[in-house]
Amino acid sequence: MRIGKTLLLSVAGSALIATGAMAADPILPAPPPVVAAPPPAPGFDWAGPYVGAQAGVFLQGGFDSWTNFVQAGYNVVFNRVLVGVDGQLGHYFVFSPFATLELFGALNVRLGGLATDQVVPYAEAGLLYDFGAGLFWTAGGGLEFAVGNAVSLFGEAFGLFAGGYVGTQIQFGVNWHPGN
Repeated sequence: MRIGKTLLLSVAGSALIATGAMAADPILPAPPPVVAAPPPAPGFDWAGPYVGAQAGVFLQGGFDSWTNFVQAGYNVVFNRVLVGVDGQLGHYFVFSPFATLELFGALNVRLGGLATDQVVPYAEAGLLYDFGAGLFWTAGGGLEFAVGNAVSLFGEAFGLFAGGYVGTQIQFGVNWHPGN
């Protein structure tokens, strides 16, 4: 009986000690859940289709004509490298020797890099067909800036080359990127 009494007192004493130790510890509230920071707002998405309009001047030794045209294109972005193609259809007013209206179409490829999410410098080359003067090679470059969710502004300059003929076109425009 002595073993039973000793065992009973040991168990009871252990229970009291354990209960007392728990009662001495303060009860802390559960820590708040860890909330991840929201992801950063996505930058301008240069990939996909765009349409736009532009205006500029054509120079060949002086101010020769004013150009207006529309364009449509498509860009693909690999990491921060942009590859695109665009087509243009437009007209220009020739001021010398007298005012005439000429039509043209162009097809260009472009290669650029995303300097930031909103800025893309690019080089461009292609073909331009002037319905009055024939086929020209073109090469140049520009800079495009995102100014809204789906709108970008750009400026570019390029040369037109055919045989001994060389001219320069400077233009500014706006593009709408419907995928944004």
